[in-house]
Amino acid sequence: MHFVQIKCPLLTSERIEAAAARGHKTVTTGAYSSMAIRAAASAIGVARALGEVGESVGEGRGLKDWDCYSSVASASAGIELMHNVVIVMGNSPISQSPVRDRPCR
Repeated sequence: MHFVQIKCPLLTSERIEAAAARGHKTVTTGAYSSMAIRAAASAIGVARALGEVGESVGEGRGLKDWDCYSSVASASAGIELMHNVVIVMGNSPISQSPVRDRPCR
Protein backbone atom coordinates (compact mmCIF):
# COMPACT_ATOMS: atom_id res chain seq x y z
CA MET A 1 0.00 0.00 0.00
CA HIS A 2 1.37 3.39 -0.96
CA PHE A 3 -1.37 5.83 -0.06
CA VAL A 4 -4.77 5.75 1.67
CA GLN A 5 -6.96 8.86 1.58
CA ILE A 6 -9.92 9.02 3.95
CA LYS A 7 -12.47 11.79 4.19
CA CYS A 8 -15.05 11.40 6.92
CA PRO A 9 -18.12 13.37 8.00
CA LEU A 10 -17.73 16.24 10.42
CA LEU A 11 -19.95 16.67 13.44
CA THR A 12 -21.98 19.86 13.29
CA SER A 13 -24.13 21.34 16.04
CA GLU A 14 -27.20 20.05 14.15
CA ARG A 15 -25.79 16.53 13.94
CA ILE A 16 -24.84 16.59 17.62
CA GLU A 17 -28.35 17.77 18.57
CA ALA A 18 -29.94 15.11 16.35
CA ALA A 19 -27.86 12.40 18.03
CA ALA A 20 -28.89 13.69 21.46
CA ALA A 21 -32.55 13.70 20.38
CA ARG A 22 -32.15 10.00 19.48
CA GLY A 23 -30.71 9.32 22.93
CA HIS A 24 -27.07 9.06 21.80
CA LYS A 25 -24.04 10.95 23.08
CA THR A 26 -21.28 12.06 20.68
CA VAL A 27 -17.61 11.77 21.61
CA THR A 28 -17.38 15.58 21.55
CA THR A 29 -19.75 18.51 21.35
CA GLY A 30 -17.43 20.69 19.29
CA ALA A 31 -17.19 20.69 15.51
CA TYR A 32 -13.49 21.61 15.50
CA SER A 33 -12.54 18.91 17.98
CA SER A 34 -14.54 16.38 15.96
CA MET A 35 -12.28 17.13 12.95
CA ALA A 36 -9.20 16.07 14.89
CA ILE A 37 -10.86 13.06 16.53
CA ARG A 38 -12.26 11.69 13.27
CA ALA A 39 -9.06 12.25 11.30
CA ALA A 40 -6.97 10.59 14.03
CA ALA A 41 -9.37 7.64 14.27
CA SER A 42 -9.29 7.21 10.49
CA ALA A 43 -5.48 7.31 10.31
CA ILE A 44 -5.10 4.89 13.21
CA GLY A 45 -7.63 2.58 11.54
CA VAL A 46 -5.44 2.52 8.43
CA ALA A 47 -2.33 1.92 10.56
CA ARG A 48 -4.03 -1.00 12.32
CA ALA A 49 -5.31 -2.50 9.06
CA LEU A 50 -1.83 -2.38 7.51
CA GLY A 51 -0.02 -3.63 10.60
CA GLU A 52 1.79 -0.34 11.24
CA VAL A 53 0.56 -0.38 14.84
CA GLY A 54 -0.57 -3.20 17.08
CA GLU A 55 -4.11 -4.17 17.91
CA SER A 56 -3.63 -2.82 21.43
CA VAL A 57 -3.86 0.78 20.20
CA GLY A 58 -6.83 2.18 22.04
CA GLU A 59 -9.16 5.12 21.76
CA GLY A 60 -7.54 8.52 22.00
CA ARG A 61 -3.93 7.51 21.34
CA GLY A 62 -3.95 9.04 17.86
CA LEU A 63 -4.11 12.53 19.34
CA LYS A 64 -1.66 11.93 22.18
CA ASP A 65 0.97 9.39 21.19
CA TRP A 66 3.24 10.65 18.39
CA ASP A 67 4.70 7.15 17.98
CA CYS A 68 1.26 5.93 16.92
CA TYR A 69 0.78 6.88 13.26
CA SER A 70 0.37 5.66 9.70
CA SER A 71 3.06 6.31 7.12
CA VAL A 72 0.54 6.10 4.25
CA ALA A 73 -2.72 7.57 5.59
CA SER A 74 -4.08 11.02 4.84
CA ALA A 75 -7.28 11.82 6.69
CA SER A 76 -9.61 14.79 6.83
CA ALA A 77 -13.19 15.58 7.80
CA GLY A 78 -15.81 17.58 5.94
CA ILE A 79 -19.27 18.95 6.59
CA GLU A 80 -20.47 17.87 3.14
CA LEU A 81 -20.24 14.14 3.89
CA MET A 82 -22.52 11.72 5.70
CA HIS A 83 -20.32 8.63 5.14
CA ASN A 84 -16.60 7.89 4.91
CA VAL A 85 -14.90 8.05 1.51
CA VAL A 86 -11.77 5.90 1.20
CA ILE A 87 -9.30 5.79 -1.69
CA VAL A 88 -6.53 3.18 -1.61
CA MET A 89 -3.51 3.20 -3.92
CA GLY A 90 -0.94 0.46 -4.23
CA ASN A 91 0.86 -1.81 -6.65
CA SER A 92 0.42 -5.47 -7.38
CA PRO A 93 3.41 -7.66 -8.22
CA ILE A 94 1.33 -9.19 -11.03
CA SER A 95 0.30 -5.88 -12.60
CA GLN A 96 0.80 -5.58 -16.35
CA SER A 97 0.48 -1.80 -16.28
CA PRO A 98 3.41 0.31 -17.51
CA VAL A 99 2.54 2.76 -14.72
CA ARG A 100 4.02 1.31 -11.56
CA ASP A 101 6.23 2.18 -8.65
CA ARG A 102 9.87 2.68 -9.49
CA PRO A 103 12.56 3.53 -6.95
CA CYS A 104 13.98 7.05 -7.12
CA ARG A 105 17.66 7.29 -7.91
